[in-house]
Amino acid sequence: MSDELTDQGREDVCSRVDELALDLVLGKGSVAERTAGWKNALEELSVAATAAGLEGTATGADDLRRLLSESDSIEESELEVRVQAGLTGLQRALKLQSAPTESAADPQAANLPEFAAPEIEMESLADDPEALNDFVVETREHFEAIDRQLLALESVEGAEQSIHDLFRRFHTIKGLAGFLDFHAVRDLAHAVENLLGAARDAGEGLDADSADLLFSAVDQLRADSDAVESAARAQQPPKFGDRSALIARLSSSRTGKSAAPPQEAKPQAPALGATMETSVPRVSAMRVDPAKLEDLAELAGELIVAQSQVAHDPESRLRPDSPLAAKLSRFARLTQEIQASAMRLRMVPVEQLFDRTARLVRDLGRRCGKPVRLETLGGETEVDRAAVELLADPMVHLIRNSLDHGIETPAERAASGKPPEALLTLRASPRAGHILIELEDDGRGLDRAAIRSKAEQSGIASPTQELAPSEIDDLIFHPGFTTTSAVTELSGRGVGLDVVRRHVQSLRGWIDVSSEDGRGVRFRLYVPLTLALIEGLIVSVAGERYVAPLSGVREIIRPTADMLMTLEGRAETASVRDELYSILRPAQFFGLRAEARDLTEMFLVLIEFGGKRFGLAVDSFVGRQDVIIKALPSAGGERTPGVSGGTVLGDGRVALILDLESLAEAA
Repeated sequence: MSDELTDQGREDVCSRVDELALDLVLGKGSVAERTAGWKNALEELSVAATAAGLEGTATGADDLRRLLSESDSIEESELEVRVQAGLTGLQRALKLQSAPTESAADPQAANLPEFAAPEIEMESLADDPEALNDFVVETREHFEAIDRQLLALESVEGAEQSIHDLFRRFHTIKGLAGFLDFHAVRDLAHAVENLLGAARDAGEGLDADSADLLFSAVDQLRADSDAVESAARAQQPPKFGDRSALIARLSSSRTGKSAAPPQEAKPQAPALGATMETSVPRVSAMRVDPAKLEDLAELAGELIVAQSQVAHDPESRLRPDSPLAAKLSRFARLTQEIQASAMRLRMVPVEQLFDRTARLVRDLGRRCGKPVRLETLGGETEVDRAAVELLADPMVHLIRNSLDHGIETPAERAASGKPPEALLTLRASPRAGHILIELEDDGRGLDRAAIRSKAEQSGIASPTQELAPSEIDDLIFHPGFTTTSAVTELSGRGVGLDVVRRHVQSLRGWIDVSSEDGRGVRFRLYVPLTLALIEGLIVSVAGERYVAPLSGVREIIRPTADMLMTLEGRAETASVRDELYSILRPAQFFGLRAEARDLTEMFLVLIEFGGKRFGLAVDSFVGRQDVIIKALPSAGGERTPGVSGGTVLGDGRVALILDLESLAEAA
């Protein structure tokens, strides 16, 4: 019973320390106004730590309380840093005390004090790889939100709340930098705080110059975070350049005339110690290394394969009514749930991708002299985390293309009766195992005459070739294609949209484009919801097994003679309900040894993928199964035509996963 009371006491102490650290970052009012509350809370913490047998923690709380009593002789910014360092020392020490296995393994570890005083040398903390990694991860999380909130500041609506949020985030970055003794980073974040505090006290937003200045500060802080990461990998102390000029500009900005820390004329916050008795909602989240999630998903996939092998074992099918059959059924159900949970861990909101593009739209719009408003819809739609990372570059190319080619100048828009500010819309929605990401502008649309002319000059199309409007639009994805005569920093080199298509295809997705003269262009990107698992149709071809992604399978038929025809004496086609399907024989495509068979003796798997329809002629189909995708080794980085990966089936056999995109091109 005494051990339970001790554990409960330690948990209470940890909770109190966490609440103090949270108030330091999120609490309202100036440091001076909150000092009294901190002192009361530290006194209660000292009593609780003594009762829990944590004498070192009690001593550390008393030291911090004495530090606050001498706060009149310490600058507020320095006081915050020292208090935060002390609280972090308490948190780290308590974490060490709660690791019994490490303490037992190291007799000296059990005697370590739970608290490292604020006077310890900060350089030792900067040598801690874990602390550096935490700094990089936390600051980058803040940068993504900061970009979005700075963009909101440039609009009148929501400016006040954005300033409050920004102030808290820069305050956190300042505290993290101060704790690691990164003075250059801390001073820059503090200068930003001053500017935001002045704007907050004035009750107004930021003008364009101040917003540009803040973006410059964010870029510098982001570079500092990258420098910390690089230094940590090289096991060297990070080096920060001189940013005195930037700090001076921040200090002399229109809204940052005063260099004093921002004061907030609000009633004194209640003592933190009084709130410790109430229930405080805690954030239910933790950071996990993405590599660990990948390992978990991989193991879940292996578990699925093992379960499927057991289910297909002949011995398990001999007595379907035996108790073992019921146990295997429950095992299969639990295995599927584990696998589904592991896949969900990989899913993130596509809003993370949208947030990255918001800053790009703003900067490119200003560089081109084209005011653009970005509107995002469906950001809560979830997609595989790896897809978000791989779609970052394609989105950059698409946005650059829209701003440079599609959206007109303000004068051109006025002449066309359009508002001077262009609208760029990003929209995401689920689509039957895929996520549809649409990028639409309200510009001039594609100039099909110019595209056709350039295609003929480049030899991509002949003057006598008849092309439908959609086929002309599709020419912009051809490698090296551009209608811009002069090379600029945004376009003219012919690299962009072909890169987009290759990236999307590498994700087992596809992209199409549509245009309306004078109304704009819409790009549609179809990307699988998950890159690790697909629902597949298993087919047999010449004794080999293949998996066709079920998302592209329309239906399976046994063709009759009246459905089949031959075009130009060689191209086999099938007419199904007045729709024409070109037929591809996988045995011939992959060079398998197979007897020539009449199509009426085979099955046709009708595929619709990327706006194209074709039929796969297969010997038989085995069934459907969720399969884990395994990457195949490639020579020189080239993909194997017709194949996107491999998998292990329930019977232990290896099967290739068909690449419907390349098969559609070959059909």
